[in-house]
Amino acid sequence: MVPFQALAVKLLTQPANTPAMDQTRIHQCVETLSMKGCAEVTRIIAALERGETVTEMVELTADEKYATLTELKSIMAIYQARK
Repeated sequence: MVPFQALAVKLLTQPANTPAMDQTRIHQCVETLSMKGCAEVTRIIAALERGETVTEMVELTADEKYATLTELKSIMAIYQARK
């Protein structure tokens, strides 16, 4: 099984599709959240989908939050597929 954080790092090296956003902030947020582990990331994804505030994402723009959510979902999908 591939560690969750390793998948996060691997996905973050792919080119971004939205150059107008601050990709560094998005990557840092994804990395910070990924270090919390799968269960916490799953909880955070659910909270974001319900429109709740996530402390680690307060400084991000709406587009950056969406990009972070998308990235987290991608990481979790890969992680779940490799289990």
